[in-house]
Amino acid sequence: MSRFYMTMNGGKSNSQDVTRRVQGSSAHVTLASWSGAVRVEPYVSEDGRDFVRVLRTPWKGEGGPLEVLYDGPFAREEG
Repeated sequence: MSRFYMTMNGGKSNSQDVTRRVQGSSAHVTLASWSGAVRVEPYVSEDGRDFVRVLRTPWKGEGGPLEVLYDGPFAREEG
């Protein structure tokens, strides 16, 4: 069973495609516009928990410098 899954919706047929990746892979998703992009990178922390990193990143030379918007656990931690 894969550790992380990506779902992509849209297109003319409004279909849904599912891609799966295994633990330890360098899976990521980039959503871009002419003004820049957002990149989402799931990963496993050193203690084995599922984390995600969300970055604002340039796209085709536009969008400014790389910026980390969030880097932490998928699950909201109680506390």
